[in-house]
Amino acid sequence: MLKHILIFLGYTFSIQCYSQDSLNIPITYSQIIKVDSALSSNELYHRARAWFAETYRSAQDVIQMDDKENGKIIGKGNIRYTSKIFFGSEGTKGWIRYTISIHVKNGRYKYEVSDFYHEGNPLNSGGQLSFGLITNSIECPYKVGAMTGKGWRNKVWDDIKETIEKSITSLTESIINSMGKSAKNKDADW
Repeated sequence: MLKHILIFLGYTFSIQCYSQDSLNIPITYSQIIKVDSALSSNELYHRARAWFAETYRSAQDVIQMDDKENGKIIGKGNIRYTSKIFFGSEGTKGWIRYTISIHVKNGRYKYEVSDFYHEGNPLNSGGQLSFGLITNSIECPYKVGAMTGKGWRNKVWDDIKETIEKSITSLTESIINSMGKSAKNKDADW
């Protein structure tokens, strides 16, 4: 009986692992960070607002929602994308757009970077090669361009996800450093 239960559990687990990838879940980076409990949501909100202003050329163009009352800032950013894959690189060159949000509460905050969407070069003579919504799928789930093969699509798909990983790792480190920095003594410069 125990043998049958273990086989059933193993079978169920393998189906769940397989089905997670087949669901094409959009890539999301999210973390809840606890900071000094003395930091109020108001202070953390101002740090988040300052981070947006320091990180993006025009925070006003990036920020889509700024709700101080509820401690929430949501913005739209982008990553410049240039493919390392030579064939078709002019068509895939473009932008990876994403949504970034920071939610604050007393003594903690949460960041989330999601909704990564690749848009290729619309001016390419061979046509725009856009990969659309980037998901956790190991293989590219989309047919991109009439003349592209599965192997090429998967190489570019992996390159896009690698570009996202590098950029977002740097971005989230920046958030953590800015949100957790010690408050300077307001009278130190006076």
